[in-house]
Amino acid sequence: MNKKISIYDICEMAILIALALILDKLKIQIGTNGGSINLSAIPLIIISIRKGFLKGLISSSIVFGILSCIFDGYGLQFLPFDYILAFSGYSLVGLFNGLLEKKISGKEKRLFISITFGCILSFLIRIISHSLSSIIFYKFTILESLIYNFTYVSISSALCFAVLIALIKPIIVINDKFSKK
Repeated sequence: MNKKISIYDICEMAILIALALILDKLKIQIGTNGGSINLSAIPLIIISIRKGFLKGLISSSIVFGILSCIFDGYGLQFLPFDYILAFSGYSLVGLFNGLLEKKISGKEKRLFISITFGCILSFLIRIISHSLSSIIFYKFTILESLIYNFTYVSISSALCFAVLIALIKPIIVINDKFSKK
């Protein structure tokens, strides 16, 4: 993937980040300490698939993470664990997709494997980072933290995974039509 960020890339990433921010507000709130069930990961993972790991990392972890933290209003002390680190895992789908490009010839199969492994690892990264935040800021025990965070992260991750699997063919069509050769 091209490491330069073009105006076209910035515009596409901005539109998908804006969609992710909207989806982040259409949520089922869990508990009083934050956490929700939503589909905001979908556009962020699509950025990683379309633009690769680095641009996906910048989009999901830095841009979306900071904006989401500000809009959520819990305070900047939660930014490192609950936003930057937690959302960095979405870019792994783009990393796997890039690594498997030469090894797996079928686009659907490659994207399925990339989405599967990327979503599993991003789920684990979110559980760990949110749990660390819960232990540090809310003085939860490790078990309390894991249970609390597992309740919403697992459901959000499963929903996003299911939607992304359903979108594999449209993503391939979009990639084929709009990717630079």
